[in-house]
Amino acid sequence: FLNSREFRYATFFNRMKRSVSQHWHPINVMRMRDPRGLIYGQKNRITVVNVILNPEGGLVGLRILRTSGIPSLDDEALNAFKRAQPFPNLPTALLDKAGRAEFPFGFYVVNDGFAIKRF
Repeated sequence: FLNSREFRYATFFNRMKRSVSQHWHPINVMRMRDPRGLIYGQKNRITVVNVILNPEGGLVGLRILRTSGIPSLDDEALNAFKRAQPFPNLPTALLDKAGRAEFPFGFYVVNDGFAIKRF
């Protein structure tokens, strides 16, 4: 959801996205729960989380805003964020009066009928 090149803090969010992506393994989770893709693998899945970071880039809050419909897939999204933290060099302009940065972050799993892909 944070993929605009014109977004003022794109460098930070792109770096964060790469870090979280390295720790996110939705295909493994889906294959463990549904090895043949007959239950969960029939449609695209989106998990959106609300993220709250402290000035050092550490997580102070994380919750599901939109569920994918698969609890273990939503858990994997939360765990990917936890494993990827902290996110250094958080722009101070993103901090609110309480000294926290809060934003949504989306996880997207695509089923194209032949394979499951993550974005």
